[in-house]
Amino acid sequence: MELHSTDGVFQFVPNSGLWNKRIVNYTRLRTRMVDLKFGISYADDVAAARHALLACMVSDPRIEADPAPFVFVDELADSAVVMRLRCWTPTPDFWSVRRALMEYGKGARERAGLSIPTRSAMCTSAAICPMKRPRPDGRGPVVQIAAPGLFARLQRAGHPSGILRGGPRAHRLEHKQRQRHH
Repeated sequence: MELHSTDGVFQFVPNSGLWNKRIVNYTRLRTRMVDLKFGISYADDVAAARHALLACMVSDPRIEADPAPFVFVDELADSAVVMRLRCWTPTPDFWSVRRALMEYGKGARERAGLSIPTRSAMCTSAAICPMKRPRPDGRGPVVQIAAPGLFARLQRAGHPSGILRGGPRAHRLEHKQRQRHH
């Protein structure tokens, strides 16, 4: 059985192995689709990103004009708007075009003044941030998660205080703290 995938990959499945095996041929079809993702900041202009990425595809003669290359918003991720770039290229040029577009895409975003987002986490409330304090016996810090409402509810339900001991046995609760709250 012969199959053509949506990204231009020919697949052949022999009748004897139809139910449990397939053969994938990346070079049999004339063209393949290059599919890349680029992140931009939520503060950046989506239209400017689309224009910059399309311009770098149109300038490469190895990219097929039909079907036309396109760029769209693929995902609204935690720290980025993910733009997806898709274009078709002759199969022998697939990897060189893919590598070039990764480089061109980065440069195109920079030239357009778009930022490349990085993941970051910021703790903005002391009520949910971990706090470290020295242990009374000097054997390292005690880590306390300061979420008083949560721990008060846990303590009322019979759970220990939520103060964790640092060091190799960090999963055990501080013995003195457990005794004090019961």
